Amino acid sequence: MRKFVLLTVLLVCLAAVFAVNAQGAQPSSLVVEDQFVFGNEINIPELHLDQDGFIVIHIDNEGAPGPVAGFRYLKAGWYINLKVEVDTTMLTPTVFPMLHYDTNANGEYEFAGGELDGPVVVDGNVLVAPMALTAINASDQLADGSLTIASVTIDQPGFVALHIQQDGAPGPVLGTVQIPAGTSTDVTVEFTNNDILPTTVVYPMLHYDTDGNGIYEFAGGELDGIVVTGGQPAFGPVSTGPSINANAQNIIYSDATAATMGDTSGQTPVFRANSVLLDQPGFLVVHIEQDGGPGPVAGVVYLEAGFYEEVEVPLDMLPIEEITTTVFPMLHYDTDNNGVYEFAGGELDGIVVVDGNPVFFATQIAPSFTEDAQAVSEDNTLTFDMVLADAPGFLVIHDDNGGAPGPVLGFVRVQEGLNQNVVVTLDQGTPSTTTVFPMLHYDTNLNGQYEFAGGELDGPVIVRDEVVVRPLDISGQ
Repeated sequence: MRKFVLLTVLLVCLAAVFAVNAQGAQPSSLVVEDQFVFGNEINIPELHLDQDGFIVIHIDNEGAPGPVAGFRYLKAGWYINLKVEVDTTMLTPTVFPMLHYDTNANGEYEFAGGELDGPVVVDGNVLVAPMALTAINASDQLADGSLTIASVTIDQPGFVALHIQQDGAPGPVLGTVQIPAGTSTDVTVEFTNNDILPTTVVYPMLHYDTDGNGIYEFAGGELDGIVVTGGQPAFGPVSTGPSINANAQNIIYSDATAATMGDTSGQTPVFRANSVLLDQPGFLVVHIEQDGGPGPVAGVVYLEAGFYEEVEVPLDMLPIEEITTTVFPMLHYDTDNNGVYEFAGGELDGIVVVDGNPVFFATQIAPSFTEDAQAVSEDNTLTFDMVLADAPGFLVIHDDNGGAPGPVLGFVRVQEGLNQNVVVTLDQGTPSTTTVFPMLHYDTNLNGQYEFAGGELDGPVIVRDEVVVRPLDISGQ
């Protein structure tokens, strides 16, 4: 990771113009890292804003920050693994994340070289850092002899190789296309390998043309090898059959947050899917949990065949009190083509099945976390797939105290919303047993410091009268 740096003469000039020094004990800060971007979101490992402002992603302009590819408005506070949506067609192999203040407090990024929404400056340094990236932005799609990729970014000439899926990972190559250095848009990879059949998940992968001959020759060695950026190999999965892409999201709030929201009885909760792909007309159905699996239906939306982004499903078929904190988005076909969802356990409007598997999964809709049973790593950490918070706070690891949460072993800040791949360092103690108790807490005074001592300060998150905590097996078995 790299912390903020001062960039050449341009940023010296900016620092002179925008002498906005952070106040208080915790000045603004920024940490970035080189990375492979799959999709349209750049990850910022850590930042802190001492006032409301923006994280702005500038593309490269001859070694200095240039035009803006994307930005995100932020309230003052700490952020870990923050995602910033960008226009991937603008990307350059180096980008410059930069912090700016919202000087007129209107939530709109309006910097145009003057004082309005100017860069954050700490100790005379503009908070900006160069970051190397490669990127593939490819949507799920019904592929018929080819796959189209919206944009690809690479720092030297190479190839997009399209791999079929084999044992859940990239397998043989279905086709390749040569690409120049920089960003290419609307890249089409033809299925030219007639010896294999396409799978319902394929993997576009970036390779360098290491010998510069324009011929894809990778055979597992260094010749035309896989692009790796920031330790990440440059590939990702694309579905070519019916699929749902949806993240954990706040629909049911913690008791404390709900108490501040006023009367919401007239509002219909909405489940949002990032994308849906259907090969014939059907439905996106959201089931509540029952006995650990899909139960009654909370909401349905009808869709024609095709690819959809930002699909909203009103959860209007059950009272909010009956909607569980875990739900199951599921695809169904409209088997009789009448646009009315009629599934009752038989073949009518039956569940969509791909490669023998019904298309559904469990996801969280209230403050929560998910993880796999694991051992403490060599660098004394535990990793959580997802932490969903409805306000800034902490994921705190408590030691086992006779089957209940005990002393704190470590904690990490989490931001409001979805936090992914959350790593907690156990730097305050050693587990006394093979069980620990992860627990969500609020940062009630928004200072980024975990200060809970049994009172209301930084207290635990409670959902429907239950503290968000559960035991975690760390035996590694």
